[in-house]
Amino acid sequence: MVSAIFFQHNHVSKSLQTSSKTSYEPLLWHHHLGHPSDYVFSKINSVSISKPLECEICHFSKSSKFLFNNSTTHVSHAFELIHSDVWGPFNTSLGGYKYFVTFIDDFSRVIWVYLLKAKSDVFSCFQDFHMLIKNQFSGHLKTFRSDNGSEYMSKDMTHYLHSNGCGDTEPKILFMHAYDHR
Repeated sequence: MVSAIFFQHNHVSKSLQTSSKTSYEPLLWHHHLGHPSDYVFSKINSVSISKPLECEICHFSKSSKFLFNNSTTHVSHAFELIHSDVWGPFNTSLGGYKYFVTFIDDFSRVIWVYLLKAKSDVFSCFQDFHMLIKNQFSGHLKTFRSDNGSEYMSKDMTHYLHSNGCGDTEPKILFMHAYDHR
């Protein structure tokens, strides 16, 4: 299977053009090659298409979405604001891990990623992450922001956040969409 396409001066590598003698469905090729445009797709000799492909993923990726409002939150130190989100499940897993959780520091934009076998593991990963902040960086988590998913709304998680003072006087737990990567 082809792992990458290399373009130079608007032509496709000869090794890719002759790499497969089997004829697959054009949509399957489109998916395997990372959803190339019709123009790029037409340059591959081993795949012929008679009409533009109707790929649902490409259709949704071109759709417009509402922009997020500019954030009024400005942090001046690391760990004042942490964004988190859980991704998955994935059809394929390595070692039984089907999810991962991200913790993003708003100040430094550093991202920590923890692999999970189940969504219920988020709480223990967060505890590990919180201890890492305290012990390795002598940091204090002030505000935690997530997407309001059930993994963040458990009694254990909310109790932990409140009891560990995610704020100066009153915990500031903001359940919102995770960090916008734009």
